[in-house]
Amino acid sequence: MAGKKGQIPWNKGLKGVKKHSEVTKRKIGMSHLGKKYNISEKSRKIMADTARNTLLNHSEISRKGGLNSPTKFKKGHIGYVANLGRKFDEEWRKKLSISHKGKISPKKGIKLNEEQKQNVRLGILKNYEKHPELRDILREKRLKQIIPLVDTKIEIIIQKELDKRNIIYIKHPSMYICQPDLFIPSINVVIFADGCYWHGCKTCFKKDYKIGGVSIKQIRQRDNDVSVYLKARGYNVVRIWEHDIKFNLEKCIDNIIGVEIND
Repeated sequence: MAGKKGQIPWNKGLKGVKKHSEVTKRKIGMSHLGKKYNISEKSRKIMADTARNTLLNHSEISRKGGLNSPTKFKKGHIGYVANLGRKFDEEWRKKLSISHKGKISPKKGIKLNEEQKQNVRLGILKNYEKHPELRDILREKRLKQIIPLVDTKIEIIIQKELDKRNIIYIKHPSMYICQPDLFIPSINVVIFADGCYWHGCKTCFKKDYKIGGVSIKQIRQRDNDVSVYLKARGYNVVRIWEHDIKFNLEKCIDNIIGVEIND
């Protein structure tokens, strides 16, 4: 049986096992190319029945926790079928998370075609239909996640200016349908630091364009909808463009906190 690339051979390190040179391995491989084996129908049927029975036995044994399994697993290993429906406690989840850190996902770099993407979408929609409460649960969890994980450069510039003025703020609070960049509780102000390219600044970018297949008009409309939503709930919403943060920040902050500027 041909092993997978990178797989460690079962007989590696065993004593008394003859090791072939690379030349011999190549010769053996070449000798098998195009070779056909004459197997009778009776033998094929026996092989198929044996494989089927082995699979069924293994599944049944795995459901019982992998006891007396003919397959030699690692110590403490439980058959994957036995894990179906199993609920893990928080301590076990943390152990699993730590064990997977730094490992590259086997799906990394694999691109789905349009048909596969459509199948994934349909699967998600069917899941939502079966479990309507799932959408709200996922939305609530998503709002608790801080994205991006690292503050952007323009966010850090605003934070430093607020720190200089001893103004208390909260970073990335969860608010209904969005996560603003900053929130100043004392004056009930929500601040969005909008990158000129990512949010479609009309001063810096005159022409329309798309980001990830989404038109910049749709992105502007989405930002506007979020602002209207928060204003309807009593928040003072302020959006500061990237070019203003870089070149006119003090005036922007003065306007936010209501300080009169002496020209």
